[in-house]
Amino acid sequence: MAIPRNLVYVFLLAIIIAFAGMIYVIYSEKDLTSFIHSSSIEVQENIMVHPLFQQLQEQMQKLDEVPRLDFKDLSPKKFYKEYLTRNIPLVVENGCKQWPAFKKWGDMSYLEQSFGSQSLYIQRLERNDKSRIFQNYGMQIYNRRNTFEYFKNKTENDTDGGLVMYFFQNEMIVNRNLIHDIQKPNFLSKILRNRLTGMTMWAPFVRKPEYKDKERYVCVIKGSEQFRMVSPVYKHEIYSGVLEELDPEITPLNFFQRVNTTKFPLYERAKVLNIIVDEGDCLFVPAFYWVQSHTVAEEAILVNFEYESHSELANLLFKAIDHGILEDD
Repeated sequence: MAIPRNLVYVFLLAIIIAFAGMIYVIYSEKDLTSFIHSSSIEVQENIMVHPLFQQLQEQMQKLDEVPRLDFKDLSPKKFYKEYLTRNIPLVVENGCKQWPAFKKWGDMSYLEQSFGSQSLYIQRLERNDKSRIFQNYGMQIYNRRNTFEYFKNKTENDTDGGLVMYFFQNEMIVNRNLIHDIQKPNFLSKILRNRLTGMTMWAPFVRKPEYKDKERYVCVIKGSEQFRMVSPVYKHEIYSGVLEELDPEITPLNFFQRVNTTKFPLYERAKVLNIIVDEGDCLFVPAFYWVQSHTVAEEAILVNFEYESHSELANLLFKAIDHGILEDD
C-alpha cells in the first residue's frame, strides 16, 4: 500500500527539525527544549535571521583564522572529526607539492601537448581602461570553445594593449598524462564521492562570490590565490536571497571591497575568513560556503576537486531554511 504523500512530508519535516535540534545542542551546549521554544528571530531591514543560525554564529565568531595542517599529519579520521563534520575550512600545507603536476605544469608547452585538440571553454574578460583592475563586476565576459594552443597564444602574445584577459575555469581533466600528474586526496576520497576534478588557469582579477552545495578542495599548482569565505550561517548577513533580481544563492556583496553598512547593516555581524594559499598548498572549503577569490600572482594554476556533501540532512536543513519551512509564525 502506498504511503500518503502528506505523511511523507510530515516525516521529512520531523527529520529536518530533529537534525536542526541536534546541531543546536552540539554547538550551543543547550538543551533541546530551549531550542524548540526559541523565538528570538531578529528582524533588521525586513530580514529574518533564523535563531538556529544565531547560535551557530556564536561558534563561528571563535574561529579567528583558517586553521592550517601539514598534509602528512592529516588522516581521514582526523579530517572527518575535526573539520568536515564541524564545517570548518582548512589549509592543507604541502598538499600538492609531491604531485608530478607541481613540477610539470609550469611548462605551457607541456600543457599544450597534453591537452592536444581537447575543446576548452575559454573566457575573455575586457576592460576599457588599463588603470582599472580586472574583475567580473561591470566588465564584459565573452565565452568560446577553443584549444589550449589558442589560449596559450592569446596569453603569451598581448595584441589587445592590456585591455583583454583570457582564462578558463574548472575544465574537466580527461587527458591521461594530466590525470597521472595529480593525486586525489586520500583523506577526502575515503569519505566522500568525487564528482569533478577540474583545472583552472587565470591571471589577477577579482571574481564574484561563488556558492556551491559541494565540498571543495582547491590546490594551487602555480602562483598564489587569496580567498575570502563566508559560512552559510551568515546567509542573511550577506543578503543572500534577499534581492528578487538575484538567485537565492547569490550575494550582492563584494567581500574584497568596503561594504556600505548603511545600506547593508547586517554585514557588520558577518564573519569573513581571509586566507592566502601559496603554491604547493591546498584549501578545503566546506559545502554551502560562499567563496570569493583573487589571484595575487601574475598567473595561477589550480586543481579543483568537488565532492558530494557529507550530509544529506544538512542539505535538507539549509534548503528548508531557504524556503521558510523552519521559520516561526
